Amino acid sequence: MQTRHKSQRWLGLALACGTITFAVTTQAGKPVKPPPTPSAPPYVTVALGGLRSSDGAIHTRASDINNLGQVVGGTGIPGLDRDHDQAFLLNPRDTDEDGKPDLWFVDEEDNATGSPGADGQNDLILGLGNLPGALHAPASAVNDLGVVVGLSYYWDPATQISRTEAYIVAPNESGCWYQDSDNDGVNDLMLPLGKLPGMPDPAAPNGLNINNRGQVIGCFYSEVASGVYQLAGFLLTPEVVAPGVWQWFQDDGNGANALMVSLGSFVPGSINDNGQIAGGMDGRAMLWNPGGSLIDLRLGGTQSQAIAINNRGQIGVWWKADGVGHAGLLTPVDGDGDGEPDAWYRDSNGDGVNDLVTDLGALKRLENSYLYAHGLNDNGSVAGGCWHADPRSGLGYERAGFLWENGVIQSLQSLTDGTLEFPNAGAINNARQIVAEGSGRHFDYENGSACILLPTR
Repeated sequence: MQTRHKSQRWLGLALACGTITFAVTTQAGKPVKPPPTPSAPPYVTVALGGLRSSDGAIHTRASDINNLGQVVGGTGIPGLDRDHDQAFLLNPRDTDEDGKPDLWFVDEEDNATGSPGADGQNDLILGLGNLPGALHAPASAVNDLGVVVGLSYYWDPATQISRTEAYIVAPNESGCWYQDSDNDGVNDLMLPLGKLPGMPDPAAPNGLNINNRGQVIGCFYSEVASGVYQLAGFLLTPEVVAPGVWQWFQDDGNGANALMVSLGSFVPGSINDNGQIAGGMDGRAMLWNPGGSLIDLRLGGTQSQAIAINNRGQIGVWWKADGVGHAGLLTPVDGDGDGEPDAWYRDSNGDGVNDLVTDLGALKRLENSYLYAHGLNDNGSVAGGCWHADPRSGLGYERAGFLWENGVIQSLQSLTDGTLEFPNAGAINNARQIVAEGSGRHFDYENGSACILLPTR
């Protein structure tokens, strides 16, 4: 088991405000108004840092955040160069013991030598390692139980052949995510998920996600002929083998995972705790309900996709119309009056377009952008990114992450102190905490480019 020893010196964020007293001369009957108190921006930014590669670089990308504030993604591997990275889990601290995390970066001692002093690495980040032989293994998603899923990538320079494997990491009974009982340098808790039965070799997984019931979704694709691919979505429902112990792999006798069920040509993107899956099929946004029923969300346009779904059944969607990519929020209604949403499509005016979808609009000066909703929380807040396409060349030349809440869309840069630009937002949790990629002239890349945006109010 990997154990880290740290001192208890905590670093935090502080918003300082002062009171300034002015000596003024006033005329009778004309009170002087005090100057307005500067208000804090709606969000403060914390660079998450990471683990340092052998070439001295810290490069970190965050992909997901759960409702406990745990963050996952990919970061460097100490001792190896930047061409290698590993999955990580960031466990924030609750410094004021109010039950809510408030600290995502600590640098207290040199992890390599144990000597006192900062080493530039984030001591709250736990490297989860790779599957044996893999070059890269960034984590894709984490649920509220701390179960992590991701993809390991392999490359053989001699044969020029690459392959990909899906993996899962669940904390053990001691609450640890890394264990190396045989001292071989491999995380015993990182387990391959195998492949979907019936998929030809080599089959590569993609687009993994997980809900709080431990159900994993994704898709496999395989090149069956030159330029011809077979694609199949899957749903993996774990088997409970003991109280609190789940099993995610059962060999079907041919090396495939018998717990994986094919979803056919439906490509899943997100799954909620009710087992509902948002995704797409044949270029159209679709909802898969438990039991196998598919609902065409009928967003209009030439292409569409359902990207994220929350536990209220709301869906973050995307569609393309007139050369512009639109982001939207679909809010279902209770059609049978039982108190539960059950209708995801309504067309009152007969134009063939879903009336239940709210177009999120566009950011100022980026009105003809492509918008994409990456994250959706249970309150209906949407986080994502947009890029402005040059109509002459078709190339994107400006990008911005955004947050949409209560009918208002704002850039992430405008919500912070403006020091950084945020090309994209990766995920948002119910506490409205956002993980994003930060860039800008004043950004310290020694802390990596992954950031968390913390609401101040």
